[in-house]
Amino acid sequence: GIFSSGTKLCYPNIKYNLKSKSKKIQLMTMLKRYVLNQFVKIYLLTASGLIGIFLIVDFFERIDEFLVKDAPMIDLISYYIFKIPFIAFYMAPQGVLLATVITLASLSQNNEFTAMKACGISITGITFPIIGASLVVALLILTSSEFLSPITNQKMNYIFIKKIRTEPSY
Repeated sequence: GIFSSGTKLCYPNIKYNLKSKSKKIQLMTMLKRYVLNQFVKIYLLTASGLIGIFLIVDFFERIDEFLVKDAPMIDLISYYIFKIPFIAFYMAPQGVLLATVITLASLSQNNEFTAMKACGISITGITFPIIGASLVVALLILTSSEFLSPITNQKMNYIFIKKIRTEPSY
C-alpha cells in the first residue's frame, strides 16, 4: 500500500513521486541485479561442483592406465585440464537447472520472493535475470564447443590415445 507521505510499504526508506517512474525503474534494476547476483554465485558453485565430481570419477577410472604406462605427472594434469571444456559442455545445463531451483528456493525461503511479488513485481520480472543469464551461459557454451573444445579435445585425445594407450609393436 501507499502511505500518505508518498512512501511505499515495501520500501519505506525510499521516497519518490508516483508519477515519476525513474526511481521505480532504478529500484527494479537493483532487485534484478540482486537476483542475478544470487543466480550467478549459485551457478558458479553448482557448475564447478558438477565438473569436479565428473573429474574425480573419471580420474579414478583412468588412473590405472596412466600408472601402467608410467606416464609423467604433467601428462595426467594436462589431460584433465584439456578435458574441462568437454565436461563443461555436458554439465552446463544441469548447473543452470540446479542453480535456478536453488536460487528461487532461497528467495522463497527468505520470503524475498513474496516481498517482491507484494511490491508489484511479476514472476516474469523476478525470473527475467535468471533467464537472461541462462541464455548467456548457453551462448558461452555454444561458442566454447565451437572454437575451444575441438582444440582441447584434440590435445586430450593425443595425450590419452597416442601417449597412454599405445600398444607396443611386435
